[in-house]
Amino acid sequence: MQPYLRFYLDDVVKDFSVFGLFRLADAGMATNLIALTISLFGAAGSIYASRSADRWGRKRTIYLAGSLMACVLVPFALVPNFGIVWVMSCLFGVGYGMYLSADWALVSDVLPDAGSYGKDMGVWQMSTSSVQIVAGSAGRAVDALNVSSFGLGYRAVFLAASVAFLVSTVLVRKVRGSR
Repeated sequence: MQPYLRFYLDDVVKDFSVFGLFRLADAGMATNLIALTISLFGAAGSIYASRSADRWGRKRTIYLAGSLMACVLVPFALVPNFGIVWVMSCLFGVGYGMYLSADWALVSDVLPDAGSYGKDMGVWQMSTSSVQIVAGSAGRAVDALNVSSFGLGYRAVFLAASVAFLVSTVLVRKVRGSR
């Protein structure tokens, strides 16, 4: 969804005011504000999760984080109001920070061979970043859906991301060797 955020804001949202408190000049500034918001709230979420993952377990923390990210993407996709999008970005950031913190801890718990931690972590990190390559190649489908119905391609991407977060959260149950 990240490659399409600016286009979604520019094409669908168009008005970048936050509840009448302030207004941003364009989609570029709005995208930067959302990225900064996710980063800042992600830092707060990761601090919280670093403690809670040890207390309640990595899996429970990931269940909470993944569910939160999946849920906030629905109004993000369906309500083209920048104030709502910004609030959902705050919540998404908390979930994302929690997820990243607990995710690294979970991976550390289940690495198979102490002699190959570097290789295993490298392969794992490569798999997480390869999603960006696949996401960029979906542009043709997003454009086709947008042509068929205004903004449908963007909504489909955000809703597909929501489903992916939900499915991946459920699949964490299959991980063995960590709680």
